[in-house]
Amino acid sequence: SININWARIPAVLLMIVPILLVAAAYLWIQRPGNLTIKSVEVTGDLKYLNQESLQPIIAPYVSTNLLLLEAKELETELEFDSWVYSASLTKLWPDRLRITIHEERPIAFWGEDSMLNEFGEIIDAELPEKVGVLPVLHSPQDNGRGMVEDYLNVQKWTKDFPIEILEFREDSRGSWQLKLANGL
Repeated sequence: SININWARIPAVLLMIVPILLVAAAYLWIQRPGNLTIKSVEVTGDLKYLNQESLQPIIAPYVSTNLLLLEAKELETELEFDSWVYSASLTKLWPDRLRITIHEERPIAFWGEDSMLNEFGEIIDAELPEKVGVLPVLHSPQDNGRGMVEDYLNVQKWTKDFPIEILEFREDSRGSWQLKLANGL
């Protein structure tokens, strides 16, 4: 005959039942169709981007739940966009995602086909509506950061001068050439 100690059964059940519940919950949330992401909010001081323009990048990643979301891959994919300086994700449990975008801030054109951001980094962006509004900077050494620093210094020196700088170029000898809005 089997001798069962009935007094120990509640203690064993108190240990096994929570483990089984946690395992069941873990298996349930591992399915992409359970607890899916219901809303995605894109935030940031956006001038050139909006949620609709980023939707084709975001959509393939958010057809799952927050646990299975490949957050680093989505951030990297967003940062491939030429207007995105950086992206960060915040998971708002149980079913919301907030994407914070730090947009590129172009301060000048770099040569004919690129732009410079506020950190002197060359970005592959186009703003045809800003031609003639933003200055054109160029250096044969591709020294964007140095050119931005020099340009900002020249702007400080000429802040009381009533004419804007349209072009600021450096030649191979390091000499500066300025073209002003009045044609000089």
